[in-house]
Amino acid sequence: MIFGAFFVVISSTLLSSTPNDSRQKDSLMNSTQFDLTKLQREQTGLWSEFLDVDSLSMGIYRVPAGTDDQDSHAAHDRDEIYVVLEGQGKLTVEEKHYDVSKQSILFVKAGCRHHFHDVEEDLVLLVFFAGEKKN
Repeated sequence: MIFGAFFVVISSTLLSSTPNDSRQKDSLMNSTQFDLTKLQREQTGLWSEFLDVDSLSMGIYRVPAGTDDQDSHAAHDRDEIYVVLEGQGKLTVEEKHYDVSKQSILFVKAGCRHHFHDVEEDLVLLVFFAGEKKN
């Protein structure tokens, strides 16, 4: 495991979500700590967002073995960073192909078409969306 727990400093409103609670706003938090092991254990779907502020959001994305998420994975309006926590597969960004495995870190610029495919072992990705939201 790359991270057991990590710390994020933020300066605007925190919107947190875990599978066991509804999305709640905690006003004017300056910082918070997340336990990545607990977040992974409690995740119930393929995508679970646990931080959403004006300039940054974070979540865990799971891509099961045998998956090609091209049809369900559209280009995003914010820059993305993927940190591979577990698994092995491939990521295509526009026409460039990457082999991804545990401890890979990948950057995808906003607006670029991308998708995971040829997933040999279930991928578990820590995802950061950066930049101002456009929607």
